Amino acid sequence: MSASLSSKPPIRVLVADASEETAARIDSVLRDAGFATRMQQTDDAEAMAQSLADNECDITFLNVEKAEVEHLLTRLRQANRALPIIAFCADQPRWSTGEAMALGASDLVCMQ
Repeated sequence: MSASLSSKPPIRVLVADASEETAARIDSVLRDAGFATRMQQTDDAEAMAQSLADNECDITFLNVEKAEVEHLLTRLRQANRALPIIAFCADQPRWSTGEAMALGASDLVCMQ
């Protein structure tokens, strides 16, 4: 790793999904792109809210297949307006990118 990359603090990533495999895939993609990361994975809404209240993350990845995703997007936006929220799905998205952004996501990606 170059000196310029190693001198930067790691990106604190919160993955809101039950799957540790999904969190590992996201971590791998970010690391392969040259970013140092510090991952936190949780499926618990209260743990997410606490992480946000404590300002413990720089970016959040939120699974749109979660039943309470609209509520979570609202809570995430209220907790930290500048926090990038990347909504993701495994296959076919339940919303268009525009709909996801209207609900508060910064973007919507499919992880196939």
